[in-house]
Amino acid sequence: MNYNISPYLIYFPQFHKIKENDINFYSGFTDITNLKQYNLSSENKLDEPLLSYLDIDKVTDYNLESINIIQKQIDLLELYGYEGFAVYYYWFSHNNVTNQNMIMEKVVNKFFNNSLNLKNKKIFFIWANEDWKDNDAFGVSKNIIENIYNVNNFYQNAENLLKYFKHDSYLKKDNKPVLFIYHSHLIEDFLLDTFYNILNELCTNNNFAGVHLVLNSFVKEFKKYPTFYINFNYKKNTACFYDEKQEQIFLDYKQYNDNYIISKNKIETVVFDFNNNPRLFKPKRSNKSTICINNSEINKIFFAKKLINNYKNRKPNSVENILLINSFNEWGENMAVEPGSKYEYYYLNLLKNCLESE
Repeated sequence: MNYNISPYLIYFPQFHKIKENDINFYSGFTDITNLKQYNLSSENKLDEPLLSYLDIDKVTDYNLESINIIQKQIDLLELYGYEGFAVYYYWFSHNNVTNQNMIMEKVVNKFFNNSLNLKNKKIFFIWANEDWKDNDAFGVSKNIIENIYNVNNFYQNAENLLKYFKHDSYLKKDNKPVLFIYHSHLIEDFLLDTFYNILNELCTNNNFAGVHLVLNSFVKEFKKYPTFYINFNYKKNTACFYDEKQEQIFLDYKQYNDNYIISKNKIETVVFDFNNNPRLFKPKRSNKSTICINNSEINKIFFAKKLINNYKNRKPNSVENILLINSFNEWGENMAVEPGSKYEYYYLNLLKNCLESE
């Protein structure tokens, strides 16, 4: 890869039955079940996982409780030379559905229990800390799944994280585990410092050199910590507009690219497409959906190269050399670069060419 870039593909562990989704959406919900129903009812069908690569018979067999599927995904990383997955980590201080803090742990734990041949690939977490309420993407349940940010809850979260940090497969830079926070703006600055200090102390007491805490700057800037910017920031962007005739929100990819301001040493996120109609299809909330337009191949290449070129002259092997790809398997928002029935290996090859060419 050029410029010592370390590409990590964002990994969504949701594709299996969990009680929280059964209640928030409907029994057996995953984004794959919604995607299938959306495609059956739409003339503009969206991409689905490629069955032949995964050795499955139908799209609803895309269930990440299957070791065979995850192993094929790891094999694909090895084939393309990517370093690993940035896995969404769902931890909540309060969950009155199951009373468990961590959600989707069945899939996440497969990366750490020696059931897979990881082929030296690394895993790190992006803490998806947004509450599961008052948001169309989280269904219609009034149950409480939320985070309350205080010292006691930070310690509980840190103790849980430490179990994963200790695994060889968890990413460390300079003997410091790497943790990203997606909705860091929801945590007050002094509480972020508190969480960092708790994590750092716990890590140093367990033979690490500390911790790398990396914050998302798509709402506010942070000067004390390394930062990343998650694309697309489609909720607050001038590249989005509402078409009254079609009754649809659109995101203009080229305009988004033109408006995007590069920031030195910030961790960037490559993205090629977006359409969250499948996620909002059932229960019916499609009127809130956003569709990406004007994302021709040349525009995709321009945007990817713009972000990649920002990695020139960065310190080798630093946390700032991580490049996020959004995403490996976000099928509910039409963002997956994982092989699909429509585009097959196109996105993986496009990304690889961008990363390896000057």
